[in-house]
Amino acid sequence: MKHILIYEQWLAKQGQPFLFEGGAYGHMAHVYEDKDLTFGQMFDIIDRSLSGNLDKEVGISEKLDGQALSVSWRDGEAVYARNKGHLANSGAAALNTKETAEKFEGRGELTNAFQFAVEDLSNAISQLSDADKEKVFANGKKFMGFEIIYPPNSNVINYDVPKLVFHGALEYNDKGEAIGEDKGSGKILADLIKKVNADVQKNFQIQAPLMLKLPKSLDFSASIQKFISPLAKLQHEYNLNDGSTIRDYLVAWWKKWLDDKEAEYGYIVPDGIRDRLINRLAFEDNSLNIREVKKTIDDPKFLELILKLDKGGAKALRETAITPIKLVFLKLGAQIMRNLSGFLAANPDKEVQNIRNEIVKVASDIERSGNPSAIAKAEHQLGILQSLGGLDAIVPSEGIVFQYDGKTYKFTGTFAPVNQLLGTLKYAR
Repeated sequence: MKHILIYEQWLAKQGQPFLFEGGAYGHMAHVYEDKDLTFGQMFDIIDRSLSGNLDKEVGISEKLDGQALSVSWRDGEAVYARNKGHLANSGAAALNTKETAEKFEGRGELTNAFQFAVEDLSNAISQLSDADKEKVFANGKKFMGFEIIYPPNSNVINYDVPKLVFHGALEYNDKGEAIGEDKGSGKILADLIKKVNADVQKNFQIQAPLMLKLPKSLDFSASIQKFISPLAKLQHEYNLNDGSTIRDYLVAWWKKWLDDKEAEYGYIVPDGIRDRLINRLAFEDNSLNIREVKKTIDDPKFLELILKLDKGGAKALRETAITPIKLVFLKLGAQIMRNLSGFLAANPDKEVQNIRNEIVKVASDIERSGNPSAIAKAEHQLGILQSLGGLDAIVPSEGIVFQYDGKTYKFTGTFAPVNQLLGTLKYAR
């Protein structure tokens, strides 16, 4: 009760809004990170999410809080990839089972997680027919991403049972760049392994991606309006339409910012560099080099402003610009995560309570630590958590993975602020 009271007291004294600050399988994007998405597509994703049709293209799978690795079969043995170099040239530089195990020596339970995982998985795949190995892995051209769930090395979510869970296979070119995806390949490989009775190994159970069903929101009309309205407001404010992209919005935001600064300083940026300057500030596009900026902007004070932004000050402004869209999809993710069930955690209700208890305990410990930096970080993350629904919005999962228009995205709900908060005290010690 004491920890809950401290948490409630913290909530009571808050009144200001918070900004959100910000992952060999590659980064899986949030919706708001895809600058090529149009407003019309964002509206459609919201509609699908709330109408129970987010699985329209492929099934929704759970994003797991484990250790990621990718596996292939090349020249008669299992090989593993942790980076782009391992994926290039059909996995020529990928690590074999022994090399992968040695890579993680001396790291306690993390060592066991990786060593046991690659030993079990290599043994399981070795029992498949040559034809099945070729079909799934194409002798190193295709790598299957998978998650290592090892309870002694748990992060935020505790799963109870050691498991290796497949994501799906990607095909790579000689440069290690993804050029294709085998949809449903995670289930195919899991079924093949189970067929030869190799799914239960010495340390791990091997399984297909955990697919989830998202029901239609009970208050669909009210919910969809809640998420669409902020985006429609941005469209109106910046003269955008349904075909305008997130990139178009960001350019418009920075144009308005530049207009305001020109009025404030009484200086007009020359047309010859104006658009390129916006691209440099908004997207870190260096096609306009800093020497040309210094040569072209002949007002000392205005040049000083731009140089400060270029040296790092623009990062906060980029976060400010994207925040209205970011908030929409973080809140949407939190809402739909609460509507899901069937997570991998063995006892979801118990795990949710464990996470809640840990949060209020950590919040109290950080406050007693007296560390100003840790306290500020904790308050920031608590603010994020509260904006997403607070302790009631916590679910026993990192998030979900879905596809839209052939691209893969994620919703993570409250996991990010919870993960950051629980890590704050650890790094403050």
